[in-house]
Amino acid sequence: MNGEGPVHVRGDIPRAIVARLAWTAGTPVPADSLIEDLWPEPPETVLSSLRAHISRLRGNGFGDVLGSGRGGYTLDVDPADVDVLRFRELVDAALREPDDAAAFEVLAEAERMWAGDPFAGLGDFPFTAAAIEELERWRVPAMERLAELRLDRRDEAKVVLAMSDLAQDRPFDERPVALLARALARSGRTSDALEAIDKHAARLAASGGADLPRRLVELRQGIVRQDPSIVAVAGDDKGTVLRNGIPIPLTRLVGRDAELDLIARGRAESRLLTLVGPAGVGKTRLAVEAARRTPATVDEVQWLVDLSAIAEPEDVARALASAVGAPSNDFDAVAARISGRRGLLLVDNAEHLIGAVAALVAELLSRCEGLGVIVTSREALRTAGERVISVEPFAGPTAGDAVELFLQRAADTGATSWTEEDRDRIADLCRRLEGIPLAIELTAARLDVLSLEEVASSLEEGIADTGSRRRGRHASLENAIAWSIRLLDERELALLSQLALFPASFSLDAVADICLVEGAASGSSR
Repeated sequence: MNGEGPVHVRGDIPRAIVARLAWTAGTPVPADSLIEDLWPEPPETVLSSLRAHISRLRGNGFGDVLGSGRGGYTLDVDPADVDVLRFRELVDAALREPDDAAAFEVLAEAERMWAGDPFAGLGDFPFTAAAIEELERWRVPAMERLAELRLDRRDEAKVVLAMSDLAQDRPFDERPVALLARALARSGRTSDALEAIDKHAARLAASGGADLPRRLVELRQGIVRQDPSIVAVAGDDKGTVLRNGIPIPLTRLVGRDAELDLIARGRAESRLLTLVGPAGVGKTRLAVEAARRTPATVDEVQWLVDLSAIAEPEDVARALASAVGAPSNDFDAVAARISGRRGLLLVDNAEHLIGAVAALVAELLSRCEGLGVIVTSREALRTAGERVISVEPFAGPTAGDAVELFLQRAADTGATSWTEEDRDRIADLCRRLEGIPLAIELTAARLDVLSLEEVASSLEEGIADTGSRRRGRHASLENAIAWSIRLLDERELALLSQLALFPASFSLDAVADICLVEGAASGSSR
């Protein structure tokens, strides 16, 4: 201001005087108002102190612009030279600009001006709170409008960054959450998009039981349905993993952080991982999530082969050839199709074909140098180089994940508000379902026709209808169990029938002593 460069103002009160006068640059501020804005509890000598500070400011570079008169004190500078006023002017112009391209340029300039907190270091002065609140009223719509324009320009990464911060700053605002969810969905991160909406619903419920706004409900449904106007469409952009048969999850994964970490570290150390666990525990969902989180720096291409519909060992090669797009079922054709690329083969539901899968996987790994394999099964392959990762039900330390899973799947039916009593009942219900994710999901899905009390009561009576209108092995608990039983031979069925007579847990010795199976060796149940 003195023509020789920036003027450095020392002292909190002098800085506050300049900031307050700059906030209304060119407009006189009466001494009484200035005192009220600067001193929460002004001393008797406050007017003398104010005059002394003004005098020193004039002697330190502000003599030409710091005026006084009947109307009060004035900082006589162009408002365009005051950053906060220039920001407000740019935002006002951009929000009234009908042309999107022009609005984008103006808002981008305004964004560059917003560096750090406004009035930094002056938070204790009375005037700053109102000034910051007014700036927020300009900043928030500016950020939201800029995010919309960036979505139109396919710049989802910047939208995610900006709206994540804004949603955290304003946890009960709907629009930042909607923009964040859209950007995540457009980036292919549908699970994260659903999580953003679900967390917002949880905050609303915890703050007073408010329902999720209808627009967010509809957005969530669109993401679940994979509405092409909302979610990302697979392309062949450089750096994108080419995924064949790897589904896009319709729901976000709950829990399993430890298992995902084990898979990531396991893949770095071993080319063959087997995810082992009981039926309905979520092995397939976990494997798919791990695959979709793997970047192009690790895998160029991924394939999934589902063996649930394959009954005979000799048909495994045919299923594999079909999954990878080999021209014939011949092993050489399959190996030629897979070789030469960094790839992941996900073999799903291998428990009833362990021998054939183990032999085929071992041969593939020996022939295809860049290949990694993840197998889901109820038992390990027991082959060289295999790393086994156990996938357990949600119980003990992970019991909270069971409740979270129930709440997330209940949200798909529109149920989002829960009392503490409801949550306790859900926790008990999940314990009785033994933390099995499939059982929890199918039970929560019944909330579209039953109340929570009715679901809990039906479970107590042993008549809970956990089926659905879907078909397939995992369409209901009954289907999942029936599929497992169909895999047993006559001797195994006979043994299972005898095991069902035990009223509680039992030891292997008890089985050997009591159970009789035709054709089994003496003193043995198998």
